Amino acid sequence: MKKIKKRSPEKMMSFIITGALVCALAVGVISVAGRTKKGSSNIVDLNETKIEQAKAEENTRRDITEYTKSRPITEQNNSMTKSADDENADLQARSDIPTKAGSGDTSGSDTARQGNDGVAANSADNIAAKYSFGENDTLKRPVNGEVIMKYSMDSTIYYKTLGLYKVNPAVNIAASAGTEVIAAASGVVNAINVSDETGTTVSIDIGNNYVTTYGLLDDVKLKKGMTVVAGDVIGKVAEPTRYYTEEGANLYFKLTVDDKPVDPVAYFE
Repeated sequence: MKKIKKRSPEKMMSFIITGALVCALAVGVISVAGRTKKGSSNIVDLNETKIEQAKAEENTRRDITEYTKSRPITEQNNSMTKSADDENADLQARSDIPTKAGSGDTSGSDTARQGNDGVAANSADNIAAKYSFGENDTLKRPVNGEVIMKYSMDSTIYYKTLGLYKVNPAVNIAASAGTEVIAAASGVVNAINVSDETGTTVSIDIGNNYVTTYGLLDDVKLKKGMTVVAGDVIGKVAEPTRYYTEEGANLYFKLTVDDKPVDPVAYFE
């Protein structure tokens, strides 16, 4: 029978301590590995959370941008359109309100009608569209007097002052200087000019491309864009220009249709 060899107590203690250290080391390694794995998982989760948050923020910014680009601009355009419509309506309403010029006021005669500054902006042509004149309508005589130089475009007539014969696209009506001149028809003033031949000259659009022109005027208180009613005083007869010294003071009165002169006498009442 084999004899069992006994170990010394010192060796047994060394063996136990070594085993305990190995176990402790193993437990520590396993614990560290577990914490490392858990930490990695937390990092991954945190990164995923940050990515999701970034996506959500980006979507929010995109929604806000789209809202800012669409909604406010639409509302602003609607507001601008409404404001423009309101302004046009306001200008139209004010342009229809007649005003009278006071005596000595150079903005218009006592009976001349004028809108606000929007009249000029809308143009005399647009205002003249409100008026209508045709070949069957009549004209008031702008002054009472004798026609000393008749309308003549088919043949020439004699001009005493000039000493020559030429056509006359208007009629010249004798009247003393200072005689009031009235509007032959209602319309809107579309031009006021001064020329060597006819002096201060006023053109009034009476509708349908008919235009009355008054020359050799004085004391005109009208302005372009003002509206006048038939019978309104538009000025006075002036002293004759050097083209009419022999003929004497008179009113130069012309009627055109589509810029072509016609005999105004044929339309007098």
